[in-house]
Amino acid sequence: MKTIFHNFQQKSWIDSYYLQLQATEDARRSVEHVFFFEHKNVITLGTSSTKSDIPNTANIRRKNISVFKTNRGGEATWHGAGQLVFYPVLNIKKRRIKATELVKIVLQATQDALLKKQIETSINLKKPGLYIQNKKIVSFGMTIQKGITMHGVSVNVNNNNEGFAEIKPCGMPPNTVSSIKAETGSNESIESIAQEVKLHLKKIL
Repeated sequence: MKTIFHNFQQKSWIDSYYLQLQATEDARRSVEHVFFFEHKNVITLGTSSTKSDIPNTANIRRKNISVFKTNRGGEATWHGAGQLVFYPVLNIKKRRIKATELVKIVLQATQDALLKKQIETSINLKKPGLYIQNKKIVSFGMTIQKGITMHGVSVNVNNNNEGFAEIKPCGMPPNTVSSIKAETGSNESIESIAQEVKLHLKKIL
């Protein structure tokens, strides 16, 4: 299998979703893709989401936040300025990798990449993501269809929490989610974090 690691770019969530759909056809044959994006203001709802995850729809409309129901695992989350998202579209059937193993190796690669930037985190596999103390800064949510993965990982680099304040992110209170900048004071850019994550993913994929 050949794996293409794409350059970081700003793109709307819906456009990135269609890119992933196209990429799944490649992955079924012989070419996998890993995309790196920063999205516009959007809330996505996973397969475990309920109405209680978005308690104040009036605020969401007032803030001009788009909402999409998705086929990824997990509950509600927010994407927007200051947050890196990356989507590995992989053929884990051909790779002979179990879903639980994929979660571990992708989170480990992300943790190693952040450590290179002097950002220390801990891995939580029960509520999949990376944490600084008890604050979640990296979230994991994928779907697997016929051995092909879609969706992926979000890294809160220097975003504010306005979008998270309108939902129960990953089913948790909004104040349990934070960013690298808020927790460490780091001035790392999204681009530099994306590049480091890409380097570490290349070592394992």
